[in-house]
Amino acid sequence: MRRILVSVVSTALAVTALLASPAMASTATWTVVAGADGVTNGVFDGRSGNAFYPGRLAAHAGDTIAFNVTSPHTVTFNRPPGTPLPALFGPPNGTTLNTKGQFLNSGFNPAAFQPYTFSVTLGNSLAPGRYEYICALHIGMRGVIDIVPSSVVLPQTDLDAERSRQMAHDLATAARAADKATEWVQNNPLTVLAGAGTRRVTNLRFFPSTITIKAGQSITFLKTNDPTEPHTATFGGEPPNPFGPTTPPFVVPGSGPVSTGAMVTQRQYDFYIASSLGVPSAVTSATIRFTTPGTYHYICTIHDLAGMVGTVIVN
Repeated sequence: MRRILVSVVSTALAVTALLASPAMASTATWTVVAGADGVTNGVFDGRSGNAFYPGRLAAHAGDTIAFNVTSPHTVTFNRPPGTPLPALFGPPNGTTLNTKGQFLNSGFNPAAFQPYTFSVTLGNSLAPGRYEYICALHIGMRGVIDIVPSSVVLPQTDLDAERSRQMAHDLATAARAADKATEWVQNNPLTVLAGAGTRRVTNLRFFPSTITIKAGQSITFLKTNDPTEPHTATFGGEPPNPFGPTTPPFVVPGSGPVSTGAMVTQRQYDFYIASSLGVPSAVTSATIRFTTPGTYHYICTIHDLAGMVGTVIVN
């Protein structure tokens, strides 16, 4: 009997120790939202936050981060140097982050984006420290996961409240950027701003969306007020390469599509390695001449499905 009791007690103690060990500790799932979209009367109004919400959170090794990707973004850990943007398209290359420098990418389908959740498990062997990730589509869009020892009690903050606060702040900032863009173009005739934003937010709209000119006049399209997004001004349908410019000079109407191609800053050009997209150089402005009276509709080939369209009325 004594041997049986000793055996039972020893087994119970072993099970208790096993359940209390770090390997068996309970894990948690934390939610990060990629992007924030402004909505007016149930419709996307062009405002967008190009950020992760919350931008920083603490977690334990073994936890899972559920990235809710609500608009076109990637979740990319440790993008290999020299990797062009198209190489990051396609399906995810994994779902577990096992080492500090591991390349892990959600992928992206530019032809048929739908909101999705990309869940990343933080490997049990990850050491405490700072782990950064980016969106490969938007320069400057980055987030941080602080892996802390299992002895640290989480969450340290109200993540839902912080996420909502950050989103509301960014969408309010986007609204102010739109107001400034509207005021600016009123004092700068024959000019259209392609997008308006800051290093965290954008308005996927042309300012003004409709402009009236006379035959023979030209309009200058500027992508100088929207540092995180590329834009085109494209007339007459979408060219075979939506990113590349048509042959200048740009004159509407033309014998086919007329497009500025992707207008990007030099930082964006280097970030995307935009030559891989057929973009010959970094440009932030383009001038188009209109020779014949008529009404000409145009789009940003990158954001037309988000409502980035415009009209030029030529008298």
